[in-house]
Amino acid sequence: MNFTWKNKRIGTYKDGEFHKKVNPEKHFMRKYQGYGIDWNIISELPRETKVFIHAPGKTYETTIATYQDEGIQDDLGYGKQIFLPTKQFL
Repeated sequence: MNFTWKNKRIGTYKDGEFHKKVNPEKHFMRKYQGYGIDWNIISELPRETKVFIHAPGKTYETTIATYQDEGIQDDLGYGKQIFLPTKQFL
């Protein structure tokens, strides 16, 4: 299943895993020192879903449960998102 925003794919869910490719220059949220996922995606996927954030040369791994329990909710003009600092990824 693909998740899109304004006709752009922002992530893919398959076999219990959510994958999102990011460009740190555009997607790294300095305010929270991490990466965000749209609230609608987080609320739709099972808590046990593994999350993989793919940046050039680095892949961050966590779960939807960690985003829900430890993430920071904010709306920075693109809709409600949950941000998770990279130090909280595996």
